[in-house]
Amino acid sequence: MARVDDGQDVGTETEWPTVGQQAYDREGSRDLTTVIIETIADVEGVDPMAVTLPPLYDVVDTAAIEDNFFGQKMDENSRESVGRIDFHYRDFRVTVTSDGWVMVAESVRTSQTDQSQYAGGSQRD
Repeated sequence: MARVDDGQDVGTETEWPTVGQQAYDREGSRDLTTVIIETIADVEGVDPMAVTLPPLYDVVDTAAIEDNFFGQKMDENSRESVGRIDFHYRDFRVTVTSDGWVMVAESVRTSQTDQSQYAGGSQRD
């Protein structure tokens, strides 16, 4: 099979259903890194201390996300941004949204031939 730039085989589509999520509260006691690691640990069914490789800081700058999305107000003007950041960590896609949600999604690869059997509007049970 041919390969595309993201390393996936041509003829394969990837779906990313959310398998875990937590809300980050900038006024809370947990920093963004902790919320991300706890969400992944929950999905994997392990203690958060077991989620160490690779180090999260090697993958994403969580301090920069915190500053841009949830930074302190300066001179009564909000530094808050609107948007989302997606990055891959371990076998997951992690999304951090500007409203504070941390969502962890797991890839499910489906071949286009598997999907084509439903293209005619009739589905097999």
